[in-house]
Parts: sequence; C-alpha cells; structure tokens
Amino acid sequence: FTDSKKDIFGKTYWLGKDGQKAIFVLNLGCHLRFNGIQLVNTHNDAHRDRSTKRFRLSVSQSQAGPWQMVLETTLVDSRRQNDPLPLQLINLQAEATGQFLKFELLEWYGVGGGLQYFDIQRGN
Repeated sequence: FTDSKKDIFGKTYWLGKDGQKAIFVLNLGCHLRFNGIQLVNTHNDAHRDRSTKRFRLSVSQSQAGPWQMVLETTLVDSRRQNDPLPLQLINLQAEATGQFLKFELLEWYGVGGGLQYFDIQRGN
C-alpha cells in the first residue's frame, strides 16, 4: 500500500513522513477475528535510510473508534539487513476482532519508518 498516493516506482510500501510519527488505518471489509500479524519492515530500498522501530496496533468496529490496543512492540533495525528483508510473524497475546486496524508508527531508525508488507494472521 502506498498511503493513497500514486506509486511512481512500481512497488508497494508505506513510508511515514521524515522525522514524524505516522498512522495508517486499514478497513478489513468485515469484522474479522485474528491472532497475529505478518509484516516486512522497510529500509527504503537502496537508500537504506529508514526503518520502523516501535509501533502500536489497535482495532475498532468503526473507523471513528473507540480503538482497543492489541499490540505494542519494537522491531530490529532493518537498514543494514540483507535483501530480501524477512517476513516477521508476531502473535498477539489475545485474539482480536474488528473491521478497522490502526497502525501507529511511534519510533523509527534513521529518517523515518515504514513497511514493505502487512497482513493479519487468522487462527485455525
């Protein structure tokens, strides 16, 4: 995803603005139950100047909230990791249900944070 802007590079990703906290909200289309997430951090391709450090994940039944926090965690610095960057599986402490998912970038390495890939992980 590209934060609703046209991707001129032919790739999918999300980058926060330089030096600022950032948020994106995903509409899952219906109320879904999930127990984890899968993501790939970023290093901003050949620039290798940014990486998500700490983030918070919240769910809601509506885009206006109220929001319930389901995860806050820290990722390792991906700016010097080899390509392809690893897919990370992160389990929630308890199953979550919602239609809207809010990702909040709280801290970053380098000039800002971002993600190359994000998905929910549904239980059996």
